[in-house]
Amino acid sequence: MHSLEYSRRLVARISSMRNPLDLLDKQSYWDPGFLALYLDELDEMLFQDPVAALSWAEVAIPLSLLQVEPDSETARANKVRAYSVIGTALRRNHRLEEARNCYEVAARLHRSLGTSSLVWGDLLLRLAALRIDFHDHRRAQAELEEATRIFEGVGSPKLGEVLVLRGFSFAKTDRYKLAIDSFGRALVTVKPSATSPAAQRIHHSAVHNLAFVVAQRGWKQGDLQLALRLTREARRFLRDTRPSISRYSLIWLEGVIRAQQSYHPLARNLFLRARKGFIRLELPYEVALVSLDLGELYLFLQEWPRLKRLAGDTFIIFRSLGAHEEGLAALQLWKSATESETLTRVILEEVRGSVTPHLNGQC
Repeated sequence: MHSLEYSRRLVARISSMRNPLDLLDKQSYWDPGFLALYLDELDEMLFQDPVAALSWAEVAIPLSLLQVEPDSETARANKVRAYSVIGTALRRNHRLEEARNCYEVAARLHRSLGTSSLVWGDLLLRLAALRIDFHDHRRAQAELEEATRIFEGVGSPKLGEVLVLRGFSFAKTDRYKLAIDSFGRALVTVKPSATSPAAQRIHHSAVHNLAFVVAQRGWKQGDLQLALRLTREARRFLRDTRPSISRYSLIWLEGVIRAQQSYHPLARNLFLRARKGFIRLELPYEVALVSLDLGELYLFLQEWPRLKRLAGDTFIIFRSLGAHEEGLAALQLWKSATESETLTRVILEEVRGSVTPHLNGQC
């Protein structure tokens, strides 16, 4: 098996490669040590750009079958993790049923190959995120409790990720105090580190989601100021990174806060910047949701010409990016209501609920 340093050098080369299939052609990439690091790298890629990362994730399964020393503990763990990571890639691209199938395969492989509790805890974490997408919070919380016991027992930084996801689930079910407590514990558990992309990602997610929850319940100016400070802190983490879903989500979140503070021109510009970024990354659901927030602002200001153009353009973009039929029907309703100038906030909320099951936060 390669040394850790050599495996790291191989992973570093990936950024200069254009075709993921090239990884299948050279035996140096069939090493279990390389694949373990590659799977870690895929999680970071998915955090930045889930659409671009999907094709790189898809080679993880064939790579796991080509591994030298296939019976080693690392190789066996990689076989389970490959299905777990491709499941997450599919989930982040809103292909939920395919993600569920991958997680089921990963669970069967874990049982048949006898991989470690840490591998199982990682899979539980990913499964719980999918349960939340399907609004099954009871099962999600049960899986997260089991994952907490696993990671607490070994002092794993994955515990921070579990806490973020638990808070995310609490926020989705309007249990805001529990959500804030979970995000706060995650911030204490995992400190950002320049040498650990995973620690930075987990810390960023905790700050992002905490800001989102505070903004959602930001009925007081003090709450909104806190949410704004947290959002700017999270944006500082990403200052030197390339454009990503995380960066644009924070711009979007700042727009939500500014709209609640009645800084309408600033909110409009922030929504437009985030929308442009999501279009560039080809993320249909994010494009739709930020457009709906911008549309709500235009509705409040009674700017019907802008609202009509926005609804029409968003429908075309959403359709061109291959989004699902239920979302298209909802955006058609939005478009029709704007054209007839009968749009209300009630209709907007109905459309939001149909476009995607995801909270505007991040997990």
